[in-house]
Amino acid sequence: HVFILAGARAKPLLWNKPLKLTTAPSMMPGQIVIPNLEDKAPFQPSALLGRGVNWWTTRQRKYAFSFVYGGRNSKMNGGGRVFRDYLEQEISDHYPDNKILGMPFLMKRWSSPYDFHKIQTFQIYNQSILCPCLPGDLAWQKRFFDVILNGCIPVVLSFDTPRLPGGKSWFLPENQPGDHASVWETYPFAKGQYGGNQDFEVDYESFVVQIPLKDETINMSSMMQTMEAILSNKEELRRRQRNMMDCALSFTYGMGPDAHRYNDAFSHILAALYHYQHEILPTYDPPKARRQKLGQVVAA
Repeated sequence: HVFILAGARAKPLLWNKPLKLTTAPSMMPGQIVIPNLEDKAPFQPSALLGRGVNWWTTRQRKYAFSFVYGGRNSKMNGGGRVFRDYLEQEISDHYPDNKILGMPFLMKRWSSPYDFHKIQTFQIYNQSILCPCLPGDLAWQKRFFDVILNGCIPVVLSFDTPRLPGGKSWFLPENQPGDHASVWETYPFAKGQYGGNQDFEVDYESFVVQIPLKDETINMSSMMQTMEAILSNKEELRRRQRNMMDCALSFTYGMGPDAHRYNDAFSHILAALYHYQHEILPTYDPPKARRQKLGQVVAA
């Protein structure tokens, strides 16, 4: 049986099942991370393929980058949202005209969830070249996939986490037992998660713009400088845009006339299940793995 869980909100009984599909980070083999469902017609596989290379690369856009975000969560003490404040401060101190390389950029902060307009936000992403995806309350963010499907390259903060699988986190500089925030654990079908040689694996690093930071870093000038460098190098920018175009189907589910016709997220899920059945399960002991994970968390 395969269980489908919404993020981390599930009964402990379900979390203990050996085979799960979830948007939450993967904590053990058999927990397959999948993209969130976006069922609107413009994001169906046939629509994405019909856009053409020019749509993804050379078409005119209004903004060099855009960042649409909410404020600090009053119920959370600290957390990833603090980096949004740091970027606001960097913009206020050094970019008073809201331009980078002479091109406008947009910082839009929603004061409350009720102010958030999904259609308007998607239009902003559609008209932007780069889209910072700074940490939120969780390692996983729907924003990351929204910007990709709207043709905007994600820009993330990157922290070295040698203890975690893959050695890199795009969430917070955490590296303790019980952490599950590495790129391998957080992002669907990430390259290396299934051995690195599977056709359905996604090479995120081929298009995502990474800003390396250290634990103590709060200066966001490196993000602005890196975005300027990417925007200035048209060859590099086009390379990333084309790679993102090639990966976009991995984050959408074909429905109706598009169902079961494309190499989309559903197709990747079937491939991941096949990999689990034939490559992982023969040598994997789920009860033993759960005991080991529990011991790591208790030790922390």
